[in-house]
Amino acid sequence: MKVILYISFTLLLFTTNFFTQTINLLKFKKEAHQLYFFQKKNQNDSIFKDQNDLFYLVIPANYKNNINILLDNGQLIETNNDSIFKLIYIGGFKYESFFNAVDKVNQNNLQPKPFEYKTLINGFSILEKNRIKIQIINKKEDVIILENNFIYFNNQ
Repeated sequence: MKVILYISFTLLLFTTNFFTQTINLLKFKKEAHQLYFFQKKNQNDSIFKDQNDLFYLVIPANYKNNINILLDNGQLIETNNDSIFKLIYIGGFKYESFFNAVDKVNQNNLQPKPFEYKTLINGFSILEKNRIKIQIINKKEDVIILENNFIYFNNQ
């Protein structure tokens, strides 16, 4: 009798816990305007030539038309990977980079890119020679999204 009472009590206990527990689901909202910019290795505020001068820059395609990248004393150039850029020190100049939509009719590539990365000189820099300043700007809203300052060291 005790065994049957014990079994029925434990079954009652488990079934009530099973039906009373709520399942919590995590929902994530996909951000259409989210971008990523960070160093590939040794993330700090110092940049050493040919050691930690590679950066990830990931921008959603629907947001690329709205982004300007301003650099003092440096220039971001494309690599073979579409999301990795190399920071090159060029003292005394300001650069502006942006993504330009490409006309698909005039492309001869087998895998055409929808955007072309362009860089233009934007004047003279007033920063110290070993400082590099990077600003990513939302030109649609005229707001600075991200700003980083680095100290550049030449290994030679």
